[in-house]
Amino acid sequence: RPVLQSLARRFDIRVLLLGPAEFECPGVALEVRGWKAYGSREEEAAQLAEFDIGIMPLPDDAFAAGKCALKAIQYMASGIPVVASPVGVTPEVVRDGECGFLARTPDEWGQRLSQLLGDPELRAAQGRAGRERVRAHYSVRAALPRLVEALRAAAGPGRHSPRQF
Repeated sequence: RPVLQSLARRFDIRVLLLGPAEFECPGVALEVRGWKAYGSREEEAAQLAEFDIGIMPLPDDAFAAGKCALKAIQYMASGIPVVASPVGVTPEVVRDGECGFLARTPDEWGQRLSQLLGDPELRAAQGRAGRERVRAHYSVRAALPRLVEALRAAAGPGRHSPRQF
C-alpha cells in the first residue's frame, strides 16, 4: 500500500485489482473487481487490455515459491510489462529489464513502477518483448514438441506411431 500511495502522489494512476474480495488504499484511485477466471478468452483479454502494467507481488514463502508465474505469463502474453516478486520460477519467466522487472523491496517496487509509469516507450518495448518470450517458451506451439517427446519417452521404445507432429 505505501508504494501505491507514493506513486499516486507522483503520477495520475488508477489501480485495477482483479480477484480480491476487498482492498483499501487511501489516496489511491482504486477499483476492485472479481477475476472472471475460466471465463471466455474474450472476457479475460478484455480485462487484461485495461492494464498498462501488470503487477505480481508475492511473499517469499514456500507456498508462493510453488506457484507457476501464470499471472506474469498472462500479462506478458497480452503485451503488458510486468513487475513481479522474484519468487519461485518467476525469475525464469520474467527476464529482469527485458520484458518486465523483478522487485523484492518496497524501494525496488517503487523504482521499477516509476520507471514504467514515466516511460510509455519502455512499457511498449517490454510489452513486445514479453509477448515474444511467451510465444517462444510458454505457448502451445512452443510446448507441443516437448510434450510429444515426453509422451513418447513415457510410452517406451516402439510404442508410438511413426507419424511426425
